[in-house]
Amino acid sequence: MPDNARPPAPNVKPPEEFSFIPSDWVDWKSRFSQYHMLAQLDRQSEEYQANSLLYIMGQRANQVVATLDLTAAEKKNYTRLMEALDALYKATKNTVYDRAKFFRRSQQPGEPAAEFIMDVKKLATPCEFGDLKDSLIRDIIILGIRDEALSQALVLDATLNLEKCVDRVLNAEQVSQSSPAAREGNGNGNGQEVHKVKVPFKKNQRPFQQNKQKNWKCKYCGRPEKHSKPDKCPAWNKSCKLCGKKNHFAEVCRSTKKIHEMEEGVDDEGEDVEVNAVFRHRSKPRPFLGEVKSSGEIASIEDSPLLLDIEVGGLGTLEFKADSGADGPVFGREYLSQLAPVKLYKCAPLKAAGDLVLEVYGKFKAKLSWNGKSHVVWVYVMQRKQKPLLGRPTMIKFGLIDPTVYKPVKILAASSPNNPAVVPPEVEYSSVFTGKELYTPDILSRAPLPDKPADRDILLEELLIAELASANRDSWPMSTAKLQELRKAQAEDPVCQQIKTYILQGWPKQQVDLSNTLKPFHAARNDLNIQLDMICKGNQLLIPKQYQPSMLQGLHTGHLSVEKCRSRAASAVWWPSMTAQLSDFVQKCPVCLQRRKLKPEPLLPTPPASRPWEMIAMDLADCKGRKYLVVVDYFSTYPFALEMRKTTAAPIITQLENLFSMFGSPEVIRSDNGPPFNSWDFKRFCETWDITHTTSSPHFPQSNGKAEAAVKIVKEIIQRGEILTGLLAYRDAKLKIGFTPAQLFLGRHLRTTVPSLPTRLEPSWPDFPKLRTLLNERNAAAKKRFDQAKRAKELAPLQVKAQVWITDLQTYGTITGEADSPRSYYVSTGGRILRRNRRNLLDATALATRLGPYQYPPVDADPKVTQPPLHRPTQAASTLGGTGQVIRKRRSLSPGGRGRVSRPQREIKKPGHLEDFVL
Repeated sequence: MPDNARPPAPNVKPPEEFSFIPSDWVDWKSRFSQYHMLAQLDRQSEEYQANSLLYIMGQRANQVVATLDLTAAEKKNYTRLMEALDALYKATKNTVYDRAKFFRRSQQPGEPAAEFIMDVKKLATPCEFGDLKDSLIRDIIILGIRDEALSQALVLDATLNLEKCVDRVLNAEQVSQSSPAAREGNGNGNGQEVHKVKVPFKKNQRPFQQNKQKNWKCKYCGRPEKHSKPDKCPAWNKSCKLCGKKNHFAEVCRSTKKIHEMEEGVDDEGEDVEVNAVFRHRSKPRPFLGEVKSSGEIASIEDSPLLLDIEVGGLGTLEFKADSGADGPVFGREYLSQLAPVKLYKCAPLKAAGDLVLEVYGKFKAKLSWNGKSHVVWVYVMQRKQKPLLGRPTMIKFGLIDPTVYKPVKILAASSPNNPAVVPPEVEYSSVFTGKELYTPDILSRAPLPDKPADRDILLEELLIAELASANRDSWPMSTAKLQELRKAQAEDPVCQQIKTYILQGWPKQQVDLSNTLKPFHAARNDLNIQLDMICKGNQLLIPKQYQPSMLQGLHTGHLSVEKCRSRAASAVWWPSMTAQLSDFVQKCPVCLQRRKLKPEPLLPTPPASRPWEMIAMDLADCKGRKYLVVVDYFSTYPFALEMRKTTAAPIITQLENLFSMFGSPEVIRSDNGPPFNSWDFKRFCETWDITHTTSSPHFPQSNGKAEAAVKIVKEIIQRGEILTGLLAYRDAKLKIGFTPAQLFLGRHLRTTVPSLPTRLEPSWPDFPKLRTLLNERNAAAKKRFDQAKRAKELAPLQVKAQVWITDLQTYGTITGEADSPRSYYVSTGGRILRRNRRNLLDATALATRLGPYQYPPVDADPKVTQPPLHRPTQAASTLGGTGQVIRKRRSLSPGGRGRVSRPQREIKKPGHLEDFVL
């Protein structure tokens, strides 16, 4: 066998299922890593390892993985899956919080010293104490142990180190457990914890003088503070809950006759047995959990515990101990590993015997099943170790005890043996009928009805009531002419006449026996009736077919929404398929179409450039009366602001040529579609320099967002101070990605007035592949935020020759083709070819089919669009994307053409002194 070969995989038991609690992830992952190595899972494929991880984690693993942002291939990759789970469950490190838990740690009652020391060392691991780690662990052990005498002795040892401290604490605990007193205290053998044993106070017993001042408490209220006057004490003029006397509290009461609340019950044999006698705090009751063991009758009750295997809500089965002294089901946190993962809710602390407050890890609601019975109850999970206890209410539900026997009876009694508490015996009740003493039934029984009412024809009565209501009605909520018009329309409609015949004589049993025109009425046949010789569906009038178009127009009065129109129709009129016709009518309404708003479409981020100066954006800016050409690099966000006297194509081209001579020509230029970027000179300039020019759709600056953002930055710099120094400072300031624009554009920092080392100005390029990945992630995150905030929805694409409504021009047009840019179309309107984005175009195809081709409602003409400008005839060409067709148009000012629309002008009269001159 080679040296590097490993033996076959042993039969290793996998770790327990993960609890899906973030704080348990590190320990569980460490345990699984050991299993991963011992079982030699690394020899298997990535998909096999990933499935093994999910299977061992438990039932909720697949649900958790489904929520992760992973592709299908990444979910089958073990390494990628483990990294995603680490990011999900590995909480952010908080050293302050870890140190707070470390310094607050103390030994709990009943907690072994070895477990306490191990937990202190575990809490110190993430605290980053450095060289002080051992000394701080030693100090927390000394201050946290429950043995005060041992703690004082350890404090006095100046040479004490951590190892010596641990040995002394463990040895002291071992000696105390082996002493006769400890053996006698633990001789019960049942492992139950004694929370508190109250020793009677002896009159001759005096406390130690050295602790007298330290443990001093007020004898009236019990608090460790002195009061200047008796009336300053909180117990002044208060009544004791034990003896009833005033000016002291119950916890410091010295009376031998104490009145207390007792809970008594009767056991199975009928004897009176005292279950517990505790002082209860009335202000905020808490469930009573746990038990107290000592010598006497109380211990004899627990000699034979009743253990039950109970299923906990499909999560697993636990062995519960039937304890009538507990108020609810409870078990320790360590039993969660035996159950399936469950969501825990916060819970207030509980109270055990001796008013000991217990820390609760959480609670959950589950269905407990036993012996064919199931009940949903709250189950409490304790922070400390605790055997599962069932509790009295659940025992009553399962029929383990009789509630009439074990229900506590609260009485007030003196603790003196001469006046014992008396519990009333069990009483069996029998039903007794008092006869004439039940006055109301007796009186009614003496006046019975003489005869039994005859059988009634309910249907006939309803028809008579409806007919009387119609006959007594003075008028319907409509004019007489309208009523007569509807009645005449129903009388002339053959379908309505056939329906009236079926209403009076009965409908066929099968729908197939009806004609096609009457089949839509079959579903509503039970609601159709006749009122005042008119067919109605309930209280809705049946509208004949020839009258339906005018009724649709009336229902849509005010141009309300579809839902509003439906609600108006539901209370007045009806005919088959009325809802669908009404929705179609509203969709084709021209007024509603013109005022309809389109939802934003999902964001289309521009792919980031792969290197500096590959793609640039530009736009014109006007600030403080000066014009600037703003140019920005897409990769580095390095801005340029070039002041322009004129914004025509020629000076802009000159500035760009100077810029390109310094940094080279880019591959792509992005700008808007306005002048001068839409001129032929600029087009020839881009062709000469071998540059692709991409323009945004008119009235859609969002597609040129890089240039718009740069214009905003330049304007802010100009308004705040000098433009040149401001641009220099911005170019050398870090972006959110961690680099400055100068680093990304020039590969180095810029020298400014801020002092810096020479090494800072040395060239240093960032990692371009990693940077491109970061930029892609930022673009994806920005797209996700935009789509969620705007509730973006993809709009249906428009077809060629489709009729549309142009929202910014408030006119109709026809789609002639798609532009090169996404979601951009060429639209023909008023003899012109325009380019618009999809967000400015409303589909009016349904309106065109309703009104006919080119029969649109009148719209006010826009002289800027529909009328040609007053200049020499020119020729313009537009190429439709994807078709290669060139549309040419020539504008002329022939007499037959349309002239320019202008405001009326007054008549011009020549002055008399200019008659000799020719104007």
